[in-house]
Amino acid sequence: MVNKIDEFHNLIDWRDSFPLYESFTLDLGTILRFIPGIGKSTSPFSLQWTFGNFFKLSPAGYTINGGQVTWQWNNVYHIDQEIKAQWYAWYR
Repeated sequence: MVNKIDEFHNLIDWRDSFPLYESFTLDLGTILRFIPGIGKSTSPFSLQWTFGNFFKLSPAGYTINGGQVTWQWNNVYHIDQEIKAQWYAWYR
């Protein structure tokens, strides 16, 4: 059986004597342009889309503004964190 989960991921890796002040923004709108039928009432996942739980996002601690998801790190000397957005790929 083929796993029908698609994902975007990015690794933030920082180890230094100077602190990291970084934000990472993921534009879900860019991803949505490539998912057929999403947001339409005929989509098999229209309810998940309507109630905002179509994407599984990690790590926790992000903010969402429109379709922009942002993670922020301030005064961090060490981080090894994977940013991930996952969604069910019914279209494959």
